[in-house]
Amino acid sequence: MGSTRKERARNDSSRAEIAVVGGGVIGLAVANELLDRGYAVTLVDEAREGVASNAAAGMLAPFAEDDVGADALVPLMNASLEMYPGWVERIASADEVDLTSTGSLFVARDRDRLATLRHEARRRTEANADWLDRDALFELEPHLSPRALGGFRVARERAIDPRRLRAALARRFDALGGRRGDAGAGLVVRCCGAWTDPWVRPVRGQALLLSGAPLVQHVIRTPDVYLVPRRDGRLYVGATSDERGFDATASAGDTLELLREAFLVVPGIAELAIEAIVVGFRPATRDHLPVIGYVAPDTIVATGHYRNGVLLAPITARLVADLIDGDAVPALAPFDPARFKPNGGPA
Repeated sequence: MGSTRKERARNDSSRAEIAVVGGGVIGLAVANELLDRGYAVTLVDEAREGVASNAAAGMLAPFAEDDVGADALVPLMNASLEMYPGWVERIASADEVDLTSTGSLFVARDRDRLATLRHEARRRTEANADWLDRDALFELEPHLSPRALGGFRVARERAIDPRRLRAALARRFDALGGRRGDAGAGLVVRCCGAWTDPWVRPVRGQALLLSGAPLVQHVIRTPDVYLVPRRDGRLYVGATSDERGFDATASAGDTLELLREAFLVVPGIAELAIEAIVVGFRPATRDHLPVIGYVAPDTIVATGHYRNGVLLAPITARLVADLIDGDAVPALAPFDPARFKPNGGPA
């Protein structure tokens, strides 16, 4: 019965041509998944300044981000993390997209934070956090500040370079025969990030790309900054969070604050060059949960991933394609756009 329903959905003339609007990681992931399932797909890539995929850190970190959306989002984040290695193999290679699996280090520079981290490590046993005293921490990361007192490592978390991932998805889309152009008369999947009115609003983030001698091997996190190493020696330092609409102007104050906090964790960054200052717009909903589902008979939205768009790309692509296939998708219930009124308020 399931296969018959899928074939009927693919052969339905109103759905044979699918337009995916949005050329970020989410849109390209959805477009690739639909091509894999035999649909004809047109990508409508509206080039915009501040696309989140170009400014994202690329942390694949369910533990670090489980405060956003809490219980409803955690299963989706964990499922998507597990999908990542196999998903990347379909797209390119781990080296091509800079997929790393060294894990995340949560570091304390004072005793209050150290006590908080000890509590978190005990409370979240499912994360398999490895507690590290000061000596163990410096054995893993010798360039940390001497003020680092300890912390823990979540080995299962990963990181990826979102720009490389986006480029690899675009190349694969073209190689599989995907088309680029305007939306036709068929089904439209809107993956427009912060520009998906009226479901989301932009939350501005500024980050830095530093280059020079590699200083760290893990993603390093404190309450005030995170450092994400790239294989090519660059270091991502992020990220601010504020609501200024679509103002893509880089701020000297934000740059100073990011550098100051990063220096307090890894003093060696003072010797690195500032390669780029990036600004992006996270797509945020009122409840910080994604909106994924039909908003009209011929329109699906898949947006509102806020800080987790890169992490959630594989699972979002699969679930959207399941929805188009005509399957029941209970995992999408918490993210149904119907929970909001058309003006973006609560239903």
